[in-house]
Amino acid sequence: MACYCFDGSMTGLLSCVFRAFEFKELDARITANPQGQNGLFDEFIHVAFQ
Repeated sequence: MACYCFDGSMTGLLSCVFRAFEFKELDARITANPQGQNGLFDEFIHVAFQ
């Protein structure tokens, strides 16, 4: 499962949602906490907003 992390802004959240739909990852998890991976096979993706 992919885990998307953003900076806490609304634009960062929408960027994560767009990226998840772009790559057709419908079971992705979106979080604002950069805690790291929860599962062994989770893919942690940091989405940077400029």
